[in-house]
Formats: sequence, C-alpha cells, structure tokens
Amino acid sequence: MKWDVMISNNNKTIRKEEKAMKKSLVATAVAGTMLFAGTAFAQPFWVGGLFNEDTASFVSDIHNLDWASSGSGLAVGLATGGQPSQTKFLDAFNNQTPLTFKYQAFLQGVSDINGNSVLFPGLNTNFEYTIVAEFQERVSSFTPIGTAGAALFETIGGQAYIFYDPTPNAVVGSGFGFDDGQLVAGFDIRPGQISSFIATSPTEGQGSAILLGDIIAGTLDPTLITVDQFSGNEIIAIRYEGTQNYPPLDSATAAFFDGRAGEGEFAVNTVTSNDLLLKADGSNKFTVVPEPSSVILMGMGLLGLAGFARRKMKS
Repeated sequence: MKWDVMISNNNKTIRKEEKAMKKSLVATAVAGTMLFAGTAFAQPFWVGGLFNEDTASFVSDIHNLDWASSGSGLAVGLATGGQPSQTKFLDAFNNQTPLTFKYQAFLQGVSDINGNSVLFPGLNTNFEYTIVAEFQERVSSFTPIGTAGAALFETIGGQAYIFYDPTPNAVVGSGFGFDDGQLVAGFDIRPGQISSFIATSPTEGQGSAILLGDIIAGTLDPTLITVDQFSGNEIIAIRYEGTQNYPPLDSATAAFFDGRAGEGEFAVNTVTSNDLLLKADGSNKFTVVPEPSSVILMGMGLLGLAGFARRKMKS
C-alpha cells in the first residue's frame, strides 16, 4: 500500500514538472520571438550606394560614412575667453537654460559592413560631401571638478543635413562651404538623447555623443544616395557617433554655416569668446525600413519548436 502511494505521488510530481517545462518552453519561444523582433526592428542598418562624380555612377557596398576628424563643434555660450567655464555650465544646469550646439564637417571616407575602406575616387578633390547640424539641448547633470566639471546633456531637438557639392569649397579655418551644395538628406534630431563632456581643467576636455535622427519627408535625393541594396528599403533614420575634444586644434574655425548665397539650411554664426569651440570627430550609419517577413518567419519557427516539444512530452 505504501508503495502505491509513493508511485502515485511520484507520478503527480512528474506531471507537474512536465507542465512547468511546457510552460517554460512556450515562454522561451515567445520571449525569443519578441527579442528577435526587437533586435531586427531596432538596428537594420543600410548598405547601399553613394553617387561619385569621378565615376559618374553610384559606388555600392557603403555602410559607414566617416566624417573628417577636423570637424568643428560649437557649444554656444559655455565658455569664458574661449575656455570651458564652470560658472556657465552651472548656470545652464541650475536654470535649465536651452543651449545650442552646432556641427560641421566634410566627408573623409566611406567603408563597408566589415569596416574595410571602399574606394571613392575624387572625394574632396573633384567633389565633396559635407554634414551640418544644429540642435538644442539642456545640461541635465553637472558635477564640479576643481575649476572645471563633468556634464551630461539632453537633446531637445534640431536638424542635421548632408550635402553634395560638385565643386569642393569647404574650408575648416573660415567655416565656409559646409552648408551649401545639393541636399542629399535631412534629419530631425530626436529629443531625450544623452551626451557627455568632462572638462578636466579649463584648458582640456573630452566628450562623446550618439545621436539619432529621423528622415525629414521629401529631403532624400535618390540621384545621390540609393535604397538599401539588399532589401530595397529606403533610409528612415541616421545614427551619428562621435567624440568632442578641447582644445579644437585643427578644427578651429571662425564661423559656422557660411556658404554660397541662397544655399544651405542654417543662418551663419560667427564664433565668439563666449562659445566653446571643439574638435568634433564622428561617423554615421543609416537605418532602413525593417523586413517584417523575416521576423514573422522566425517567430513561427520558435513557436513551432515549442509545439513540437509539447507533443513530444505528451508521447
């Protein structure tokens, strides 16, 4: 009789474990589907073609645009005598004053999905690509360090534009020739993105940023940049990654957004001693419309696997 009770209890325990395992398999499959879907939709990066004046055609397999390390950045109103000002950082933080940041650079090179350089003949000799950006941000955190400090910034919003110019005219020192030419694409910079800057002293500082922006409707020029060469899907956003350093060294410039009359997107801005001029080095990728079919197929496969496991356990 005791043996019968023990066997019955063991059978109940086994059935409970089977049920728990079935639930775990289904939950794993669903979670896997959601994880895959989230990953697939979050980072479908573009690989495509950019127009080359020398070859009079698109150069394909481009994944990354590398902007010159001599790119210039400007934090308006955060300097005294051209140097990072602890007082002005603190005031901007305490008052939550909206600040303006400006950026301009020319294209240095392009690379493929493996990080290898893609041959792009004639760049900056017979033609050029440039990028300009202006956006508003707030100091969301500031910690004084000696006579300097560490700051976090949060974007409020702004725009970035990429231009193609068959006549290279960008000059870092004067700031002329970045915000002109033929518009390739424009982007609305998303709010709520965090960047950082640490001034280790009034004469030295470093920062970094990752900024995302959504394509502005009607700005993408298909005669200068292609859809994704694998999926055929259009570019919908930009992802910019960069660093900022003080002093600006070879990025020092007299002005931002100066260019040929009647061209460009921003008003000309002359650098003053109250502005923090930075060396800005960055690159960008584009994201494209994801392929929902691949996500659905993967999800069906995972759920099918869970169903097979359940049937197997029943048998």
